[in-house]
Amino acid sequence: MSQLPPDVQKRLIELQKMTEDAARLESEIRVLERELNEINEVLSAISGLPDDAPVYKSVGHILVRKTKSEVAKELEDRKEIVEMKLGAKRKQLAELRREIERREKELRQLASLVK
Repeated sequence: MSQLPPDVQKRLIELQKMTEDAARLESEIRVLERELNEINEVLSAISGLPDDAPVYKSVGHILVRKTKSEVAKELEDRKEIVEMKLGAKRKQLAELRREIERREKELRQLASLVK
């Protein structure tokens, strides 16, 4: 890399950082997707319960008894938040990928001029 012009070196470093940022975003998206799947599984599981069935929620190291409707409401609220975060992260990743692609093309053009 030391044989490349300083401007090209700088652009390569920026591209590498953007690629690392994309990998981090992909990881964050996977975490949110797992959380969303878990929420949906729990909502599905409690939907078949009678309304008066005892439901327990883990709070720290203890289980707290709640009503089915309380738990469902908390899960729906959390689901909404997770879906918003997931949408924002996916949009951010798509924009970042477009920018990475643009910069890669730019660097390929520069590399063809340097040769």
